[in-house]
Amino acid sequence: MSSKQQAMTGRKLAVVFPGIGYHTEKPLLYYAKKLAAAAGYEIVDVPYGNFPKDVRNSEEKKRESFERALAQAEELLAGVEFERYERILFLSKSIGTIVAGAYAKAHGLETENVFYTPLAETFGFGECRGIVFHGTKDPWVKTEVVQRACEEKGLTLYVTEGANHSLETGETLRDVRNIWEIMEKTEAYLQEVEWEAKWQKTRWILEDMAPKQRKYVQSVFDQIPWKEACKQMDPAKFEAALTELETGLEDKTLEEKIAAFRASLGEQFPQKTYYETLEEKAASLIEGVPYRTANLANIAALLYEELEDINWAGFYLMEEGQLVLGPFQGKTACIVIRPGRGVCGTAVEKDEAQVVRDVHEFPGHIACDAASRSEIVIPIHAEGEVVGVLDIDSPCVGRFTEEDREGLTNIVELIEKNWER
Repeated sequence: MSSKQQAMTGRKLAVVFPGIGYHTEKPLLYYAKKLAAAAGYEIVDVPYGNFPKDVRNSEEKKRESFERALAQAEELLAGVEFERYERILFLSKSIGTIVAGAYAKAHGLETENVFYTPLAETFGFGECRGIVFHGTKDPWVKTEVVQRACEEKGLTLYVTEGANHSLETGETLRDVRNIWEIMEKTEAYLQEVEWEAKWQKTRWILEDMAPKQRKYVQSVFDQIPWKEACKQMDPAKFEAALTELETGLEDKTLEEKIAAFRASLGEQFPQKTYYETLEEKAASLIEGVPYRTANLANIAALLYEELEDINWAGFYLMEEGQLVLGPFQGKTACIVIRPGRGVCGTAVEKDEAQVVRDVHEFPGHIACDAASRSEIVIPIHAEGEVVGVLDIDSPCVGRFTEEDREGLTNIVELIEKNWER
């Protein structure tokens, strides 16, 4: 089962790997389990044991303990079907952090992790995601070792001053405050994981709805300040919006579905539209540049690169009463088009944008590329006269919409503002 398929199952699993002498009912793991259960995770304890004594000061005994723990974990988890879970969370303590890393690597699992008092060996199992808790008085590992490893792995590190390998200081009230703060950070991490997963699921739903418009979906999701906004949202409201998006909008276009999804989320996501972002990119290329041909060439290249499912993008410019081929991207094209002929000539003659669903049904269509099936043409003006057109072709019937017309018109207006510079 792919990670995408897993993300649609809705099931979540938390596996708890204890330490030597620190079982899963001790404070750190006990409360972490309760937080995970409250967040909807199924809990699986890995109650391994039978370790040698005096492990800390013996590398040989430490290695033996790790091997025993890993072997027992393999046996205890043999019946778990990890592929059936949307998210897998490993909660681990001390030597259990090494076991968790080794187990995930051996089974190719993508896991989220909360590492309580990891050892130096914890960080030797490749890339992982998660947060780390460490005490500066931990006799098992030096603080600078943990700090360096977390920096290298991109893990968030929380340090408790004066705390030992159990993240305790010996001062009861201080330890109570510390465990409260540690659990607050653990809960915040679980919430962040939850929202990341929901947002990824939303994106996948949209991509499945319109696999040929993934750049558009990408642009929408890149613009949303979800990390802050999602934290303020009611989870039930988000789930309702997601359900409506997935099952209740079958007769809508992709743009309409995204608009409905935004509306259902309220004002949490003020954002720019796809074409607003594209217009900004266009402006950054041509504003202040006094070379018209260079500007049109860059705009043609930008549109050809950014727009999905097109096979030609470029300009025709008025010269001596007819349209002459200008800068473009795509296959070779017709050099001269008279006003009134084809889609481009009609746009000039009527002085209005042309959105053609199927060029084969457009009277007088000029077939420069037999693969083209739909077309959009926007007139360009200077001093009240049509001076050219933006022309974009697609191999797909019905590729262009009202949103395309409005967005491309705005880009043409940007060109017009820079026409005489």
